[in-house]
Amino acid sequence: MNVDIQLIIAAIIAILGYILAYLKDKEITNVQDFFDPISPVVEPPKNTPKRSYNMSEGVKTFLLAGHGPLEQVDMMRQIDEAEAAGKIDYQVRYTNGFYLISYGQIAGGAGPGKN
Repeated sequence: MNVDIQLIIAAIIAILGYILAYLKDKEITNVQDFFDPISPVVEPPKNTPKRSYNMSEGVKTFLLAGHGPLEQVDMMRQIDEAEAAGKIDYQVRYTNGFYLISYGQIAGGAGPGKN
């Protein structure tokens, strides 16, 4: 009888391990689908890390290039406020135009052209 109990316990542990592995794989697949450009998934899964929404330092440097110091401070304030609020899509406005930001990347914008 002692061997039967051990077998049952081993079977239960194996089944739980399988279930946990299945759920972990499903969680990873959901996040990968979200970041896949050809995937129809448009809403981030609950387990998507928030840092994926924040703008990288490289993008900030590119965005701020060519703007005056006061304008840069204002633009950084807008970015910080949007990120603190957890926004995914937002605008960063400057004197003569704006940038559209989506998931921390510059997605578009409008402003004066350069001659």
